[in-house]
Amino acid sequence: MGYLITEEHEKAFEDKNIEFAVSSLLLGKDKVFPKDVVMQVFNLSSKDANLCLKITEDIKNLNKEGL
Repeated sequence: MGYLITEEHEKAFEDKNIEFAVSSLLLGKDKVFPKDVVMQVFNLSSKDANLCLKITEDIKNLNKEGL
């Protein structure tokens, strides 16, 4: 399944850890993951975990609008 993304998302995906975390979070469909869980599971800083959660939400919203 493909997703619509923005250039901002693409730039963030240069960091493969962020790309992996976001792709994994997208597989969770409509589940909500707390930041501390994202930090621990993907071994991310608080800043990167927030970025992943924001990008995941952005992509979900962008793809809802695109359908």
